[in-house]
Order: sequence, then structure tokens, then C-alpha cells
Amino acid sequence: MKKINVKWLNKSTGIIVLTAILFICAVYLNIQSNKKASQVANIDDPTYNGSNDTTTVSGSGYFTAFRQNRESSRAKQIEQLDAVIAHSGTDAETLKEAQELKLAIISSMELEFTVESMIKSKGFTDCAVTFHKGSVNVIVNAQELTEEQVARILEIVIRETGEDPLNVKVSTAKSQK
Repeated sequence: MKKINVKWLNKSTGIIVLTAILFICAVYLNIQSNKKASQVANIDDPTYNGSNDTTTVSGSGYFTAFRQNRESSRAKQIEQLDAVIAHSGTDAETLKEAQELKLAIISSMELEFTVESMIKSKGFTDCAVTFHKGSVNVIVNAQELTEEQVARILEIVIRETGEDPLNVKVSTAKSQK
């Protein structure tokens, strides 16, 4: 029977694997929250009654819940990264990766806040923005958007994020009837 060499299975490898798993879980949760946040009333939906009296999902409650979910998810991500950073057995490479991930999360948070604030300054009562490398989702509190409004939103997003306009999705939050 051969003896398997397991020298490569050390604490730093375990931490790297754990960090990767946690990062994948965080990305999955973020994608799931983005799917929920970007759902829009569908005219093809058989439950849609065609009336013009649709209102935004629970008014500002939708956006408040969205932000709370996003902040909670980010807090968990940062807490996990802080644990890796604070662990005395963390090797230099893992430490550097954890610090870079934490900085990327903080940068995304700041960017989302900035874009949301700027969009609200253009007359929208509320909005939610998620930013990932290569993708920006903007959900505004409006029944519908004119071409001019979409253009203003796109201008803000492109200027602040540097993303290609094809990578930006702008939608409204409407209630499902």
C-alpha cells in the first residue's frame, strides 16, 4: 500500500479553500438577491390585469429590504474575511487575497452608494444599484421610464463605473398583481 504525501494539506491551504468556498457562497447569495431585486411586472404574465394603477413594491419598503439584504450579505462576507485576516496562522498570500477581496467589497459598496445617490438627485424617489465587474443593475422606483430618464441613469452609471453601456441593466420595481 502506497503512502500518500499530504504535505500540501496545511493550514494555509485549508484557509485558501475555505476563503474560496465562502467567496463562492457570497457570490451565489448576491446573484440570488439580484434576481429577486430585478424582477419586474410582466405583461405576458396571466395574472397581470392590464391596469395602470400598479404601484411600486411596498413603496420604499422594497428598497429598504433590498439594502438590508445587501448590507447583511456584505457584512457576513467582511466578517469572514476579517477572520481570515486576523488568524495568526494565515500565510502572506492568503492574507493578501483576503485583504484584496475586502477592499473590492468596500469599493463596490462605495460605488453603489455613490451611483444611487446621484440617481436620486435626478428626481427619482429611490433606487437600488448592484455593481459587479462587467455588470451593473439599476432598479428605480418608477412606474415606467422615458428614454430621457434611462439616458440620464446610463450617463451616471457609465461615468462613475466606467462600464460599457451594454453591461448596464436599468429597470423599474413594480408590484406583481
